[in-house]
Amino acid sequence: MAFIAFFDGWAAPVQSSMLPHLVAKEKLLKWNSMFNVTDQTIQIAAYPLGSFLIISWDATGLLWLSFSLFSLSIVFMQAIRINAHSSKTKQKQGLKEGWKLIWHYPRLRVLLVMEVLEGMAAGVWASAIVYVFVKEILNKNEAWWGYINSSFFVGTVLGGFFLLKISVEQEKSLYYIVTLGSLLSGFFTLLFGVMSVPVLSLLLSFAIGIALQISATCSYTLAQTAVPLEKLSKVLSATLSISYVTFGLSVLLLGAVASLNVTAAFLTAGGLIVISGCVGLFLRNYALAN
Repeated sequence: MAFIAFFDGWAAPVQSSMLPHLVAKEKLLKWNSMFNVTDQTIQIAAYPLGSFLIISWDATGLLWLSFSLFSLSIVFMQAIRINAHSSKTKQKQGLKEGWKLIWHYPRLRVLLVMEVLEGMAAGVWASAIVYVFVKEILNKNEAWWGYINSSFFVGTVLGGFFLLKISVEQEKSLYYIVTLGSLLSGFFTLLFGVMSVPVLSLLLSFAIGIALQISATCSYTLAQTAVPLEKLSKVLSATLSISYVTFGLSVLLLGAVASLNVTAAFLTAGGLIVISGCVGLFLRNYALAN
């Protein structure tokens, strides 16, 4: 499991940095949205399909299916051709370059602060915390854990479709969408934390999915266009590494809060996301200066 996570840490930033090499800058938001919609749709389908396959097959067969799908993915990746030149740098310099680039660009610094704050809030959606919320606050069985997750994923898909339909090219407009999405998702999370009506919880989960998807996709697009393409993978590697650490700490800390009071965990998460939106709003001129 550690090796799988280790190599995912290699693949994720490189794969994400490939898209700007393949499409024009003005089409980047739509393609990011299309990939996110595809990813979320597959996740929605994969949970019930995976459950069915676990019942129908043995574990060995399922692992071989996963191996075959990864192998097929490698075949398709070999068909991609990118004309890019990489500069040779010392290993020690290469490790530091991503952080230096983030520090150099004001927009990336602001986006990273927002990412850390929202990452500290993301752990509240861990399965164990949501399950406790369903049992103690909604007074429902474990099936409602699945309903809430499904409504969230459906919201993310709809948010992606929304970005596919609109035309946003100016970086200023993208930045405003990021801050608005953060403020809305934080506000909806606060409401979710104090909501004890199951149907309204589903609607709020759906709304959170829409707001988070729109904000995250626009933020991602801003980061992709902030630096030269040949340095993008280093920036994304640095950003993803801090995101993984932040999420791990979030699950640990918010899990501890939820063990005392699950509502307090959601209120804490919602407050962090609102603060993230406020940071983006107050630092908008600084972030858009470069």
